[in-house]
Amino acid sequence: MSTRIPKKVQHWDDERSIGNALIVTLHYGWQFGTDPFQPEHTLGFDTPKEAKAAVSAAIPCDCPECRQHLNETKGA
Repeated sequence: MSTRIPKKVQHWDDERSIGNALIVTLHYGWQFGTDPFQPEHTLGFDTPKEAKAAVSAAIPCDCPECRQHLNETKGA
C-alpha cells in the first residue's frame, strides 16, 4: 500500500518479507465481502493492488461487534 492509508483502514501490516501476507484490518463499521452473518474485518492479501481494491470495495458493517464498539465510542 502507499504511505497514505485509506480512512476505512484501522491497521495494515506488511508481513510479506517473512513469507506471510499484507494484512489489512478495517475500522469498526466496515467489512470485506457481503455476508452479513460472517463479516470479514481482517483479511490477508498478496499484493498492495489487491488490498487497495478490497478496501475500496468494503461495505458498511452492522454486525453486533461493530454496533457495540460504535455505540460505546459514539462512532469515534
